[in-house]
Parts: sequence; structure tokens; C-alpha cells
Amino acid sequence: MILFDIQILPEDRDQLVQTCDKLKSKINSSSSYGDIAEAALALSYVTDPVAVPYLRDVALLHAGFVAPIAVRGLKRIDENSGIEALIYLSSQSDPTVHSVARTSLAQIMLETKDASVRQKIKSALDGK
Repeated sequence: MILFDIQILPEDRDQLVQTCDKLKSKINSSSSYGDIAEAALALSYVTDPVAVPYLRDVALLHAGFVAPIAVRGLKRIDENSGIEALIYLSSQSDPTVHSVARTSLAQIMLETKDASVRQKIKSALDGK
């Protein structure tokens, strides 16, 4: 089991990108589910929008394995880019990715106070 010790300072964008790159590389190069899941979980707790493309790609490339972990990470990102990534994932043909993304969108829709976000999600879930 590999543990990651991550320290990210608030304004260190380059370090955040490097950390996301390392975690994605670990996910893509590991043959052990435990190592993949551990790196995906660490990535899922990066709540900055810089993590969105990494989480989206991980969900697509490892659909059956770690898509639920990556999707939960996208749900944690309190930005439009996280919601856009979830909408994109909800349109994918892989049943796991599709299902967990739609479930996360429905949860966001119920929890948000932003009417425009609710409408955007409702339109996506309704297929409009």
C-alpha cells in the first residue's frame, strides 16, 4: 500500500497541477486495484477546479474501477466546471459512469440554492 503525503499551499497552482499529474500517472500505471483506488481517492479530495479534467479522465479511463470515486470528487468541486464534467459524464455510454454521474447531479440539484444551477442540471438530466 502506497500512502501519499500531500501538502498544497493556497496559491501554489503549479504544485497542485504537479500533484494531480502524479496521482493520475499513478492511477494509469498501477496494476493493483488498491493502489489505483488510493490514488483516485487522494485526487478526489482536490477540490480546486484544476482537478476537474483529471477526475473526468480517470472516470472515463477506469470506468468500472474508480469512476464512483472520481465522480464523488467532481461533486465536491464547488464550481461550474465540476458540474459541466458531471453533465458530460452523465451522457457517456458506460453504465457505471452514466449512473454515478446522474446520481451526483441529482444530489447537487437537490442541495443547491442556485436556481440557474438547478435548471442546468434539470435540463441535462431531462436530455434537453
